[in-house]
Amino acid sequence: PREVLLALLYHSAELHAPLDHNDLKSAAKQLVGYGLPGTAMEILSNSRSSFTFVFFDHLKVNEEFKHDFEWPQSLSNADGECTGVVRATMVSTPPTSHRFGAEAARMNLDLYVRQHNGKQGKKGDMLFQGRVDPVHAQAAPKGKSRESSLMYESLKWSPIKVYQGAFQNEGVSRNWRFGVEYLERDKTFANMPLEGVPVAVVVTISDPTGAAPVADEMRLALRRTGIDLGDIRAALRGRIQS
Repeated sequence: PREVLLALLYHSAELHAPLDHNDLKSAAKQLVGYGLPGTAMEILSNSRSSFTFVFFDHLKVNEEFKHDFEWPQSLSNADGECTGVVRATMVSTPPTSHRFGAEAARMNLDLYVRQHNGKQGKKGDMLFQGRVDPVHAQAAPKGKSRESSLMYESLKWSPIKVYQGAFQNEGVSRNWRFGVEYLERDKTFANMPLEGVPVAVVVTISDPTGAAPVADEMRLALRRTGIDLGDIRAALRGRIQS
């Protein structure tokens, strides 16, 4: 799907020198977006020290995507502290109506990646804490409203969102969750299409040292949960051959 292809491109994009500088990153986003994407080979290549989820679905009324997973054992310790890097990208095609002018986007879809904080809610469910921040987010100009600040700093109303987090012995649990939730601009209108909103999510967990067997550990952990894993490269080859 279009959203998956775009998500893979944005997920692999990097700023290059001299734009990859703390003083220039905000301005760089206005000039080159998230940067230069990798080649097809780089995007689809495997690494023993990383694992990438690729999800696609249609989010419908009153739905929220959630997926729980365990952080790789080789990147955590007996106390549940986690180390490594997680990068998460979401591309969606929310409904728009240009008769609303600057508020043409009628829904905001948001992606989160969270770690269990060791606590439980009143119903006994696990509580989670956010672990990623928007990539190249801009600081809102002084005097802007809270809504404007959320647009600058948290990518609110943007159909493309890229987040990243790097940790060194962070938290108390190997239990993690990522998901997608939505907010409607104005509930007096029927914003959600009957077929739902197409959403692609790409999440990569990696060891920056390149030493941990992240790919093997993640595959084994996911298979234990009963998830049927498929290789996106095989799907692409099948489509090209047909």
